Amino acid sequence: MSSAMISMQDVRIRFGEVEALKGVSIAVAHGEFVALVGPNGSGKSSLLRAIAACAMAWNFSWFVLMAVFVLFAVNTLGLTPAQTGIALGAQGLGMLLAALAAPMIHTRLRLGIMILLGPATSLFAAFAIGATTLMRGDAAFMMLLAGFFLFGFGPMLWTIGQTSLRQAIVPLRLIGRVSAIQQVATLGMRPLGALAGGFVGERFGLEAAIWLAVIGYGVQLAVILLSQMPALDALPPSLEEEGAAA
Repeated sequence: MSSAMISMQDVRIRFGEVEALKGVSIAVAHGEFVALVGPNGSGKSSLLRAIAACAMAWNFSWFVLMAVFVLFAVNTLGLTPAQTGIALGAQGLGMLLAALAAPMIHTRLRLGIMILLGPATSLFAAFAIGATTLMRGDAAFMMLLAGFFLFGFGPMLWTIGQTSLRQAIVPLRLIGRVSAIQQVATLGMRPLGALAGGFVGERFGLEAAIWLAVIGYGVQLAVILLSQMPALDALPPSLEEEGAAA
């Protein structure tokens, strides 16, 4: 051990309740190559899969909703075009306020909880919009405002948190490839969601399509709750930083 260029004794690393390294000891001599391997799902890969699956379910559900929302708002709820546009615009306000509040929220909450807020508020938003199938008039309009505001606020926190996490745990030389794969997977769900929303809306009614979107948002929240994400305390050190330190 004493002649080794790099030596570690009983190294332990935890991310919340998840113990990534447990009692690892290693000595690396000059010119020696050493790799640490572990089972799939023990760390980085499971977080990336959860992020991708959640984003796919979110995009599918969003386009189910968007396929029928304007018709639902105007023809079923009796809203004016101006009211419909204002309701949709509430999402932008939510995104702006979330971007401004993100640094403060990050200092007060664990990273995993901050990321979890995106799927959680999306489900609340979907329920708010789903509840308008039982309302009319000003009550329905106010509920739509609240729903689309939440659709902006929570997912913006998700975007900030999960993007930072991906940049930390994916090697720099692979981050473009990983991002491209996720983009293809998530954007590919959009036409499928639009087709599903249009089919259900035409066959079973606009309200049925709205509630299909609500179910989809329940799925995207379940994906994150069943992953290691809620236990994540903070960003792990990036692989580049670890390499520089070594």
